[in-house]
Amino acid sequence: MRRWIKLSGDTEMKEHRREQKKKGFTLVEVIVVLVIIGILMAILIPALTGYISKAKTRSCEVRRSSMQRYFKAAYAGEDALRDCTDIVELKQAAGQDILGYMVEHGYCEEEDTECPVYHQKYDIDFFVEADGKMNIDFICPCNETSLGGYLALAKNFYDGKLADGSKYNDRKDLIEDLYNKRGSLLKVSSQFTKGTAYEGGKEMYWRPYYLNDGTMVMYATNENSATHAQWRGALMYVDGKVYELPEGVKEKPYGKSISWLSTVGSYEEADKMLQEKGYQLVK
Repeated sequence: MRRWIKLSGDTEMKEHRREQKKKGFTLVEVIVVLVIIGILMAILIPALTGYISKAKTRSCEVRRSSMQRYFKAAYAGEDALRDCTDIVELKQAAGQDILGYMVEHGYCEEEDTECPVYHQKYDIDFFVEADGKMNIDFICPCNETSLGGYLALAKNFYDGKLADGSKYNDRKDLIEDLYNKRGSLLKVSSQFTKGTAYEGGKEMYWRPYYLNDGTMVMYATNENSATHAQWRGALMYVDGKVYELPEGVKEKPYGKSISWLSTVGSYEEADKMLQEKGYQLVK
């Protein structure tokens, strides 16, 4: 009798354990699993997003490289283009639309002329050096290490604001956005300081500035930060032209106030005002 009672108790214990197992996870176990999943997602999603972004940027690099090859073939094969030495002459020879010219003459397809990341037509930077070396670059916000790409990136920020139905409250906010995106402003290369009062001096950095009509210009001082650097400019980049303020090399930071640009509404006005303010055309 005692043995039967013991066996019966053992059976009840086993049944009880089976019932507990059937109940599944406890609340604590579920919370632990969810926390682990959340941690993994926090780690993996940014990494995956970064890989996707890099892949897209890489696809644009490949396309720009292909476009450079196509252009070199056109430059060598077309009499109208072969004697051009700068972007102005090139646009005149191609009827203003260089990309359209290349498509029309069979050097590339229409889809090749567009950035696969930002889905906008490439801009072109072209010049021939004194030794005859030809330089061609297809520009979009992806190639932000070139001045043209850097300018396009700033314009993309500006246009994005307008597309959202808003606008920058202050021009310095555009500088901050560009700085945060890249982690630095773009360093002024020796290409732009050569032959100026700033050659061999302190490093300078380009800051974007939008005119009243939305067009973009750049100004440079020797300060790399997200600030407006007291709105002082030593070098100015306006529609492919570079101006310098020679006496600005004595200032700290380089340059003098460019706050008057807030009243300017076009490239033409900017050119005129720069000359009136003592800036000299460099190239």
